[in-house]
Amino acid sequence: MVIFHCVMAAIMDQFTTDILLRMRAKQLLVLEVLGRVESMRAAADELNMTQPAVTKIVQEVEKILDVQLFERRSTGVVPTPIGRSVVDFARSTVSDVERFSGLVTNLKLGGYGNLSLGVLMAAMPSLVPRALSELKTLRPLMTIHLVAATSDQLLEALSQRTVDIAVARLTDPAQSAAFSFEPLLNEETWVFVRKEHPLAKREHLSLAELFDESWVLQPPMSPLRNLLQAAFADVGCGALPNWIETMSIYATLKIVGHTNMIAALPRTIVEEPVDAGELVRLPVTLSRQLVDYGIVTRRGEELDENSKLFAQVLREIAQTEFAAGLRSPSPQIG
Repeated sequence: MVIFHCVMAAIMDQFTTDILLRMRAKQLLVLEVLGRVESMRAAADELNMTQPAVTKIVQEVEKILDVQLFERRSTGVVPTPIGRSVVDFARSTVSDVERFSGLVTNLKLGGYGNLSLGVLMAAMPSLVPRALSELKTLRPLMTIHLVAATSDQLLEALSQRTVDIAVARLTDPAQSAAFSFEPLLNEETWVFVRKEHPLAKREHLSLAELFDESWVLQPPMSPLRNLLQAAFADVGCGALPNWIETMSIYATLKIVGHTNMIAALPRTIVEEPVDAGELVRLPVTLSRQLVDYGIVTRRGEELDENSKLFAQVLREIAQTEFAAGLRSPSPQIG
């Protein structure tokens, strides 16, 4: 058994050496683009190369790795199971190179480098804008790339290394194996309608009464969609029968504001239009609430200086200006 492990280690070391010596950045770029567009012709057009040149590079990598990376289909090409892992690695590496290039350029111009930040929409109206303002005061020449999305999308971006740090939620205990989580704040989820909605003047409503109404929902697997499904299940209702699906908070607010549809969003997003009289919060109590959102990082990796500074600014703002208005975070997860 010891001999087997020694032989395996030697083979892996040689394989690693072969990859480091023979793989080139251009090959990784081709794999990233081809894995994304799944078409030799489209990849060649995007890379300003000929189709045979793209094919040759793929074949070179397949020879280095001794494995087939793509399968030809009538509609183009698709990665094999191993090819998908190789494409994911290429995408991560290309992203790292892009950030490195931007960092060097920024530093040469006297800046403070880059920060790629993923942000949950619930944190956008309050916490994050103030944190960014403070960050730009401390490091005015820092280049900040901001991605606003749902928690599941942000965790994927963090896993793919397209963002350095995220303000998001962990929705599954198993995610703690890949991510470290530091809770910051939480808040109520409000169910709301436009002021002209027939239910807008009701003083008492049960969630079950809203089951047959038209809803605007976030995509499946998003924390808010899961929360609503669970809340309706708690009152004996199944899946909502009438809905429009969008991951855009802006679209949700606009649709509700111009139709008789209902939606549910975190308080910080809805509070301003409710206070302005444009929307009305319905008197509905949800049996469940979203878990805390907070700072999410890749487990086992030390943050760079810009990410550390941003995290510290977030903590300070959360503990002072917003803690009084939002629910206290639960004990730390992960």
